[in-house]
Amino acid sequence: MKFEPAETSIAAFGAVDKYKMSALPPQQEAIRAKCFHPKGRITEFPREDIETSIAARFEKIAALYADRVAVKTPHEALTYEELNKLANRIAHAILARRNPSAAPIALLFKQDIFSIAAVLGVLKAGRSFVPIDYSMPSTKLRQILNQVEEEIILTDSEHLALARELADESADVVDVTALNHRVSTDNPKLPIPADGCAYIYFTSGSTGTPKGVIALHRNEIHNIYKNHTALHISPDDRVSLLRSHNVGAARDIFLALLNGATLCSLDLKDRDLRGIGDWLIDEAITVFTCVTTIYRQAVQNVSARTKFPDVRLIHVGGEPVSRSDVEFYQKHFSDDCVFVVRYSISETPAVSYYFIDKHTALADEQVPVGYALDGNEVVILDEKGKTLASNVMGEIAIRSPFLAPGYWRQPDLTRTKFLADSGNGNMRTYLTGDLGYLKPDGCLVHMGRKDFLVKVRGFRIETGEVESALRAMKNVRDVAVVATLDGNAETQLIAYVVPKDNSPLSPTTLRRRLREKLSDYMIPQSFVMLKALPLTVNGKIDRKSLPDPGKTRLQIEIAYMPPATAVEKSLAQIWAEVLDLSTVGIHDDFVELGGHSLLATRIIGKINETFGIDVSIRSLLDASTIAELAAIVTGLTGSEKDSEPYAAIKEEIGEI
Repeated sequence: MKFEPAETSIAAFGAVDKYKMSALPPQQEAIRAKCFHPKGRITEFPREDIETSIAARFEKIAALYADRVAVKTPHEALTYEELNKLANRIAHAILARRNPSAAPIALLFKQDIFSIAAVLGVLKAGRSFVPIDYSMPSTKLRQILNQVEEEIILTDSEHLALARELADESADVVDVTALNHRVSTDNPKLPIPADGCAYIYFTSGSTGTPKGVIALHRNEIHNIYKNHTALHISPDDRVSLLRSHNVGAARDIFLALLNGATLCSLDLKDRDLRGIGDWLIDEAITVFTCVTTIYRQAVQNVSARTKFPDVRLIHVGGEPVSRSDVEFYQKHFSDDCVFVVRYSISETPAVSYYFIDKHTALADEQVPVGYALDGNEVVILDEKGKTLASNVMGEIAIRSPFLAPGYWRQPDLTRTKFLADSGNGNMRTYLTGDLGYLKPDGCLVHMGRKDFLVKVRGFRIETGEVESALRAMKNVRDVAVVATLDGNAETQLIAYVVPKDNSPLSPTTLRRRLREKLSDYMIPQSFVMLKALPLTVNGKIDRKSLPDPGKTRLQIEIAYMPPATAVEKSLAQIWAEVLDLSTVGIHDDFVELGGHSLLATRIIGKINETFGIDVSIRSLLDASTIAELAAIVTGLTGSEKDSEPYAAIKEEIGEI
């Protein structure tokens, strides 16, 4: 299956015999040079292999390392020869189906040896695969299957019933765990074009309709080729597979299996995330590749004395990395281990790397994602598409000849996100939707999704900056900050905080610490304490599943005291209405309840209207509790308005 616009070949970069990274500062290059396996063995990866297919490259590796373990799970293992034969049986089973076509083949599996063999089997049959996650709602699964018009669904015995329920009447459902053993195990030897489709990964669309990112053989092999050289992947490596049903999972599979390494797979749906650290040690993982949140789960739940002697590379990305993440690495991993921060997304190859060792000093809380890999150009654009100067935040855009061709059967969306380059037919530009900025030396800093850039009281805020400030606190394990609309249809920030080791953390303490780092308008209005953040199947924070903070009185250190007098009750009702809370105590502090200047204006307006008085905002800011404010209101509405105390109050609140 061929797609337009077709990607360029590696020859577009000129006749080079050895892949080179873009020029790195000397310190970065020195750290990168440490990324060699101690045994020093690297599988040959000639340039011409990029112009083949994933299947052809795998068959070449399988012949070289037939007796080495290719895939290892907690329950079983297969050598390269065994995995190749299983994949061949699946390929021949596909080729033997009735009315074969070029339609993508859906994969419905748990993460195990059969799911990996199915990926290879589909590619060997000259077809493309579409991974679908059995844990997704059936309506979402049907949306994906309807888009690809599935002819075949490959599955295992555990999900056979679900596959049959989802399948179209004309589709075949094949249980690969029950294939006839007489099916051939020989390589199919089909001619597979380098610019053919390898797989389609469906991500959540902003409209609710999943969008399918198309991945080509050439682009994926080129990506592995870059990683092979930049990270020096060795056949002696043991590479983690902790992601399932996404682009990252496919790339982790190929990173190991196209280089002769052992792929160690762990299905996180069946495992307590707190046990990942023990698994890394037990499996002697050498290349720990995952998304940032999974890395945090692995490291933060180990004891202070736990070490990971075998890990030589930590390869993380998918979400911004903070300084505390690096500090965990520097504390728990060996002196020879290198921490590599990556920036890559489904629609692009690996964009940039930032190399860190035990001596790297970080100036900022946000860790850079590094310098562009060869063949990529990173630019920062404003809202009008104009290139921004250094240190100015905008949308990250990637120029490369190895971008995805586009979105499956969504030409309008493809044209919106993938821009043709009038100056070079091989290059295109992808608008990532991510925010970031370039330092003067070309180093990229990723600040999070453009969707997370919000306006609060007229100020532009990147929620990732608030998260970084919270995550830097010693008693905070993890955090997510989201923007929601309050009862007055105004944007407010909600911080979901996971304390470290059940440390007692109160919103009052968090607010006080944040005020030392952030402007007032960046302080979240509400803090919700959680035991753990909800995660997606890909290991990223599932922001849509964060609980509603509700309208109950916020967790503050002051004990609740109900209003007693008529004035206190009236003031409490006004505060609750404006602050969008169900109850307010008379000793609750206005700011601790999430109050700010705009809300203070509303409260004072309602007080003046209700009591027929005229007080300023300063009175609320100085007398920040209902009890204190009630004394002022009582004085202004009492029989001694013209007395000396009343004059003193008026002077205090700025009325004289």
